[in-house]
Amino acid sequence: MDIRFSRIVDYLYRNKQADSNQLALNFDVNVKTIKKVIEDNINECDKYGFILEKDNNDYKLKVLDQELLSKYLKTQSSKLSESDYRINYLIKRLLENEDYLKIEDLADELYVSRATIDRLMPELKEKLEHYSLSLNVKPKYGIKLEGSETNKRIIYAHLKLDETLDSDGELFQRVQSIINKQLKENDLILDENNTYNLIQHCTIAIKRIHKGNVIVEEENLDSIEEDVLKCTNAIADNFQESFDIEIPLAERKYIAIHLLGKQIIKTTNMIDDKTIDVCDRILKEIEDKTKYNLKDDSELRTLLLLHIQPLLIRMKYGLKQDNPLITGIKSELNEGYELATMAGKILKEESGDNISEDELGYLALHFQVALDRLKENEKNKRKIVLVCASGRGTAKLLQYRLVNKSHINPDNIILTSSLALDSIDLSDVACILTMIPLDKNYEIPTILIDMNLGDYEISQINDLLYGKEDIKEKDLIREECVVRLDCKNKEEVLTYLADKVNKYDGVQKDFLQQLQQREELSSTEVGNSIAMPHPYNYEGDKLIIVFALLEKPIKWKFNDVELIIMQAYPKEIDRQQEEISNKLITFITDKNKVKKLINDYSVETVNGVVFN
Repeated sequence: MDIRFSRIVDYLYRNKQADSNQLALNFDVNVKTIKKVIEDNINECDKYGFILEKDNNDYKLKVLDQELLSKYLKTQSSKLSESDYRINYLIKRLLENEDYLKIEDLADELYVSRATIDRLMPELKEKLEHYSLSLNVKPKYGIKLEGSETNKRIIYAHLKLDETLDSDGELFQRVQSIINKQLKENDLILDENNTYNLIQHCTIAIKRIHKGNVIVEEENLDSIEEDVLKCTNAIADNFQESFDIEIPLAERKYIAIHLLGKQIIKTTNMIDDKTIDVCDRILKEIEDKTKYNLKDDSELRTLLLLHIQPLLIRMKYGLKQDNPLITGIKSELNEGYELATMAGKILKEESGDNISEDELGYLALHFQVALDRLKENEKNKRKIVLVCASGRGTAKLLQYRLVNKSHINPDNIILTSSLALDSIDLSDVACILTMIPLDKNYEIPTILIDMNLGDYEISQINDLLYGKEDIKEKDLIREECVVRLDCKNKEEVLTYLADKVNKYDGVQKDFLQQLQQREELSSTEVGNSIAMPHPYNYEGDKLIIVFALLEKPIKWKFNDVELIIMQAYPKEIDRQQEEISNKLITFITDKNKVKKLINDYSVETVNGVVFN
């Protein structure tokens, strides 16, 4: 069913009824388009649990089956804008036609003016360029799509241009049966998402081959692993027999590439030297640009090796990997995502192409787990010296209470007497707990305790072990760091922020270039109309945060942004700075807090809403 029709149904469901003029105004189209869309789809309504009743010029939705209708509306909840719909329609028409298409004819098909199509052209060309495709514009003839058949199939699948290519379709199910059977027989493992993606691409390939759109690039299969090649040929042979088509060598390579880029590698014995080198360079880049040394994390290294080898294949051949969790990953796992962008820089150097945000999101999951593991290990390494003069039994009881109240590893509690204290290495000791006054001062904190070990003492110990959590936000977010901007685009915003920051002492001169470099690796928009730009490599020793509210929202890269939160964190991040980062994450994921700040924008609101 036409996606535009689903939007009309949703509107009528919420508003009970409307006339064609109201609908046209709401969806920014003409009345003729509304009537045509309804006419083309109205006969299919009953199988989705509703019908549309027309009284003169009014349309009213009548519910037949609430469960069916709710399911329909839920599946259609991710709706395209009218502009996106038109662009996708144009791309689909260009993909399905090998000759020139006249712009006037396309305008008639969409029930819009020639001027409307002309206004869409820059965005259409930009979207095509993302898939290494282009438009050939020829006066009096129209427009024609140029590019490889492989890239045409990739955009076809990624934009989901054919609504019939879903899991309920007969062709999809036949392809699914063949692929699942051959994956099992050839012992190749793909996760559920990648298996679906492979089936979708093969279904598109079969439809395109039937229409004479065959991959003609010269290819060979010499570099394909034996198990993948065997599975590829089995799938291709089954396709030939089942669908009465010829699968030539180049088409077999196309299937093999998808298998290589999607399979789960079972052991590091299958990893090639190039992947090992890339992984080493990634971990070195992270160590150079941050305080984190992850080279000794064998679990992370193994996961990266298994992930990067098929990732490099996907990057080489432009295979897209959707990540439905990307928005949440960028906003909630931002530290792991930052390390992923550093990995992306090395991957770009290796492949020559930018890595997609979806792929960065999957890498971020590995890095976030490694960071959490590293921080937990650091906490567990910190030791406490317990000085007790009342006998070993008293010391054991205190040790038990420390373990239970402060969750300290018992191996990290050193029991000693005041006489033996000077013989202990205090280099990795967080504090000294003593039941008796000591006759000398030590460089590390000393806390006098009693047998009760109350909440106050436990709080002091936790602050020393894990850092204080108090945020002195009024000292951090000053009035000059909360601004309003009237900028037309992202570059103007970044230039303003860099000029403002460059007035601070000790800030590097290439701050703007560092902001731009970070944006090139991955857009810093994080949802909720917020972008959080920051330098890729910050050498300063001062934490800087600037809030900027735009007078008018601007398109950042993918979406409109209204609130900018620029951050620059020193490499040596203390506990307070980590807590500030956590507060920002909590803020940007809370729509009510974001709305409250935008509606009452001031330094007082920033300190009260964001850091309270």
